[in-house]
Amino acid sequence: MKKRSSWMIYLFEFTNAGACIILPILIFFNVGGWFFPKLGSDYTAADLLSCIKASLVVLIVFAIVVGVPLIMLFYDCFVTMKDVEGFRVSTMSIIMAPASYPLMRTNALEEPKNVRTFHTIAGSSVFATNVLLVISVIYYLIRILAAFFMMKG
Repeated sequence: MKKRSSWMIYLFEFTNAGACIILPILIFFNVGGWFFPKLGSDYTAADLLSCIKASLVVLIVFAIVVGVPLIMLFYDCFVTMKDVEGFRVSTMSIIMAPASYPLMRTNALEEPKNVRTFHTIAGSSVFATNVLLVISVIYYLIRILAAFFMMKG
């Protein structure tokens, strides 16, 4: 079987897990006051709008950091892995469960046990950090709505 490069997979695992840890930390600790004004303080609609704009900038950077390696997974899946027997992955499966793709790829290529173990741990980390990201986005939306309704003048 032809050797297939996996650098794109490693890049995806590291960038996704890293970014999905950093963004929730930024949101939960409201680093720099970027995400929402302090509840209970006096702030205006302009202050709230400024927080929303800063949040959008951070989210765009996050989308680029996570999106480029995710696009590379599509290339790996549909070009690099195209002729591997028994390897069938759909676009939706990559979008809905990107953490499982490296493990499916590793199993299809019958890579050594240590590589499979690494991808199992990395995939679990990606899944856990993605859950943390979803929780932080929900937290952000609740805090922004609360800030909107508690806004003065």
